[in-house]
Amino acid sequence: MSEAVLDTSVVVRYLVDDDPEKSEVVSELLRSAANGAFLMPNVAVAEMAFVLLRVYHWPRTATADAIRAVVNHRVIVVPARETWLEVADDIDRGWGVIDSYLLRTAQREGIPYVLTFDERMKPIPGVRPVLP
Repeated sequence: MSEAVLDTSVVVRYLVDDDPEKSEVVSELLRSAANGAFLMPNVAVAEMAFVLLRVYHWPRTATADAIRAVVNHRVIVVPARETWLEVADDIDRGWGVIDSYLLRTAQREGIPYVLTFDERMKPIPGVRPVLP
């Protein structure tokens, strides 16, 4: 069982290194923690991707790589790990974070539709966006 839940701000400080003191604290925490010590909820992963893309203006590839690094980190447990790995690939393809997460979640659950007013959402195998 995890010891603590990770907030987005902790991971972002580590990734962007814009506050060296805080970044070093997080770096040491991640180095010294036991496997699976921290739970990072799906909403925090989504927020992390959004912050990296929109606030820090990271390139899509760097953001996708950050998602992969976080969800594959030995001390971090992410509930929808496999879904986030697919989302990272979709971000590399130019897709939006939340659109991809919704589509990939539907796909994994065997749900054929995502109800949306977003006419730019693209279908994926087995799932298509539809108007309500």
